[in-house]
Amino acid sequence: MKKIFLLNAFVCIALGISAQTTIINPTGDGGFETGTTFAANNWTVATAGGPANDWFVGTAAPPFAGARCAYISDANAGGTYNYNVNSATVCHIYRNVTIPAGQSFVTLSFQWKCFGESSFDDLSVYLVPTTTTPVAGSQLFTGQVGGPYVANAAWNAVT
Repeated sequence: MKKIFLLNAFVCIALGISAQTTIINPTGDGGFETGTTFAANNWTVATAGGPANDWFVGTAAPPFAGARCAYISDANAGGTYNYNVNSATVCHIYRNVTIPAGQSFVTLSFQWKCFGESSFDDLSVYLVPTTTTPVAGSQLFTGQVGGPYVANAAWNAVT
């Protein structure tokens, strides 16, 4: 099993293997369509737990597709998709996935946008063993497979 980590952006995700097996479905919990919390969508969140720059699932940020997406908010229990530029924050969303035995090729596709400052605010994607548990306020230093993605107000596709 591996964990996928995402930092600081709006995200819709699809993880496919050899274009045959979808592990994280973007029209369900992978795209945050199953419910209004990370737990309802089978994701785990590690955020500051305060008013500054936490992850939320909802409709405050316009989703790429569907009704909801994951986004950063600095106030109102996720009622807006702003962030506090004066607060250095590292927060994570992640989920465990099982890659079927014998698979040597995995494709990760997702949509992102990040309004932040290009030199400070970014999204990074990691693939690490499930023994790695992210901690709010701490960056990961190994396993990065994508990013950093920075400063783009339009939806961007990554595969």
